[in-house]
Amino acid sequence: DIAAAKLVKIGVRAIPYVVEELDSIEVWRRTLSAEILGRIGDKSATPEIVNRLYIEPNTNVRLAMIASLGMLADERAETLLLQTLKDPDTVIQSAAMLALGKLQTPKATEALTELIWLPKDSKAPNYYVQLWRVQTASRALATGKRESFSTLLDQAKLHWENPAILSALVPSLASAGETLAIPLFHKLLKYPDVWVRRAAIESLLDTKDPKAVSILTRLLNDTAPVILYTASAALSREGGT
Repeated sequence: DIAAAKLVKIGVRAIPYVVEELDSIEVWRRTLSAEILGRIGDKSATPEIVNRLYIEPNTNVRLAMIASLGMLADERAETLLLQTLKDPDTVIQSAAMLALGKLQTPKATEALTELIWLPKDSKAPNYYVQLWRVQTASRALATGKRESFSTLLDQAKLHWENPAILSALVPSLASAGETLAIPLFHKLLKYPDVWVRRAAIESLLDTKDPKAVSILTRLLNDTAPVILYTASAALSREGGT
């Protein structure tokens, strides 16, 4: 939107005018205003967004506000974002996780790591909802890149006997750690569970392992069809075949 781009370019001076639109009766205006405040990137807008997020009824506007708080990465939003993790709407929960990941505060990190667990029985109620939380929380933690790799690595060690959690952690371990994750990925490629190995193969190139192509090539001889297929697909993306 041209008008929005102009307001972002104006920057801090535009904030008072954009904030006024957060009180508009029109949903699209409130949504766009929240997005613009995040794109402007000045933390002076944080209290205005936080105060309105407490009372905002519309899901799309709330999502835009939470995303903007993530962009602003202001610790003054921490309390509200932590509360929002318990929202009944899982879409709102997801947005709050990702915003907390950008804060990178001790409380935010603790709250995200506490979401990394699964019931022992995969048939338990809401098992797959919780698995989704594990995936989203680990992705949020990976926002901190190498600063958060140690946290994710600790979680991998803690849940080493749980293939479902390990598989969910793998992409985030690769994106956060890159070369730091290479030793771990060499272990994951030998993990007994085929789905953990598959997840490791899919993310191996993200670790920037100089031996990745040769490893993937060797895996073309694996007896498990899913491993062979996944390695072949990874090589195709890399241009190795």
